[in-house]
Amino acid sequence: METAGFLLAGERAHVSFLRPPSPPCPPEELVEPISATSEAYGPQGGELPSEVVFSGPDASPVLGFSLEQPGHYHFATFFSPVGGVFQSDLHAARDRSDQPPLSRLPSYCPSLERTTQGAWVCYSKVFRGDTQEAFFYNTHTAVAGDTVWVVSDTEVRRFVDTGTQLTLTDSLSDPDLHAEFLLPSPDELLVVRVGGLVRYTRDQGLVRSVTPTPWNGTEVGFQAPPAILLRDGDRLMFVSRLKIGAIPPLAEEACPYRLTARGTERTQDACQTLPGQVVGFEPDVLWLAETGPSPTSQLLHRHVFKGGRLVEEGALNLDSAVEFVPQNLRLSNAVPVLRTPRLPGNSPDTLYAVVAWEPERQELLLDALNPGITLPRASRSFYWGLVSPGGPEESSRIYPRPP
Repeated sequence: METAGFLLAGERAHVSFLRPPSPPCPPEELVEPISATSEAYGPQGGELPSEVVFSGPDASPVLGFSLEQPGHYHFATFFSPVGGVFQSDLHAARDRSDQPPLSRLPSYCPSLERTTQGAWVCYSKVFRGDTQEAFFYNTHTAVAGDTVWVVSDTEVRRFVDTGTQLTLTDSLSDPDLHAEFLLPSPDELLVVRVGGLVRYTRDQGLVRSVTPTPWNGTEVGFQAPPAILLRDGDRLMFVSRLKIGAIPPLAEEACPYRLTARGTERTQDACQTLPGQVVGFEPDVLWLAETGPSPTSQLLHRHVFKGGRLVEEGALNLDSAVEFVPQNLRLSNAVPVLRTPRLPGNSPDTLYAVVAWEPERQELLLDALNPGITLPRASRSFYWGLVSPGGPEESSRIYPRPP
């Protein structure tokens, strides 16, 4: 079976069923399917008009149906007199290709955040409009409101965006920091490092406290720290790789903690074991991917941290043709970006989409990204990508995401 992993809403799906090659010594009477019936169901569960076309004795049969609205589609094809039943899933993404950009920065941004006052923190560079205001060499940055935290291997600095400039308010030397992951709030910074959690708070300057933590040091995913930290008020959730063997299936362990006046303390609630591997996160959301129920499928899970537990809210069954764009999980929050090859004759040849939670429908949908960008990344508020890579006009183009 050959199809794209997802298409655009409004397009017509064409699913090609590849004929197996004829055996070298065929029997006297080789029986092949000569007809088929089909069923296709849309996002609301209703059956859609569909047809299977046999265009010739050596041509592959093709199933066709229209993707009238964004969402999940399920289809099945029944071949006769032989050939069996094929069924699979397909997703139609919302087409946002004509959406105007929010901004354009004259630099590639591996990570991107924005202060309330409007300054862009592009990895280690700070822009106001398209003018570079600051550059913090060899550092990690994190934004909370108008607070910008800048962390090197030896120092923590806190800046505030006044609307016209960044003003340094606090700094603290810490010669053995080596930050792996940052979770900021305006007056507090949590830093994951190998062997523990470092907490910086403001009390007539920055105050440092260290909590040993039990993660095993295995990275949670591609370009990932030893643990990812989620927060809900004074509750924390540490997510680290669960060692259950040298080969898949992979799983993550999520253990709850609480912030107190004395530091970070483990709660009495049990840790959770979650199948899959981290492919994204937000301050209170964890995204995991695992092998699906069939060899040609994979599952994407969205877990929300609330009430001290990770609760699944939304899942997608994806075709194996869909790939997750690699994310650097040591950077700021990273919402999964998907890509799939387009069938021959379509432009562009690769389609990108970001996963979005649709609260009204209580489900996950895909938003197709502008085809003019490469190396796409996404956060909860916007997505961005590189334009004119390697040329004099190289820049990052930024697009808003729906609230």
